[in-house]
Amino acid sequence: MLESGIDRSRVGVFLGAGTADLLRNEEFFRTWITAGIQRTRRSDAWNYFANTPVDAVAERFGLEGPRACVAAACSSSTIAIGRAVEAIRSGRADAALAGGTDALSRLTFSGFNLLRLMDPEPCRPFDRSRAGMNIGEGAGILVLEDLERARRRGAAIYGELAGHGLGCEAFHPTAPEPEGRPVAAVVTLALRDAGVDAGQVDHINAHGTATPQNDVAEGAASGGCSANGSAAFPSRPSSR
Repeated sequence: MLESGIDRSRVGVFLGAGTADLLRNEEFFRTWITAGIQRTRRSDAWNYFANTPVDAVAERFGLEGPRACVAAACSSSTIAIGRAVEAIRSGRADAALAGGTDALSRLTFSGFNLLRLMDPEPCRPFDRSRAGMNIGEGAGILVLEDLERARRRGAAIYGELAGHGLGCEAFHPTAPEPEGRPVAAVVTLALRDAGVDAGQVDHINAHGTATPQNDVAEGAASGGCSANGSAAFPSRPSSR
């Protein structure tokens, strides 16, 4: 439960989603087709909407600040966290719940299977024997607020979100740009926003899908950011 005395009209909710609760929507249409519309449950249709988790969380805790649901595939939750940061920085919110949640669906499972990107063995990013990803369900939520505000109320502080970056690759619907240039550009934006040099970074949490295309692009991007946070690539793409 939220602490008493918090202005809930100043607390936002920003979550990322992919297919939301599409599994129940799929069940709605399966029942409709096989047994008729009269046997369906209406809630299986309206709970599909991607913004449902945002609205459900806001209603549960009475949060009336800005809210948004980001649907941008694998980057949805990260973008949602960035949107929450922007809301706090701009003064539109004092604090925000940010992160994401998603449930597995037949569409997701069959889609990745058709792309031949799934591995029945454990996911092994950047490994010579990598063969693809494992998919499942999950959720993760952060409470974000200004550092001084958190200190004043005696909150347990677990980390600092110093900066973020956002870009649109637009290379291909399912394949990453192989040179890693868009990834390096976004990392550069985040470093500049945070005022941090690449040489100060101790850990990189990669997307790590263990697909050959993504691993190559991310590996190239990690070498494409120089110590001063700028993208450093040859003027002409090299062959690999």
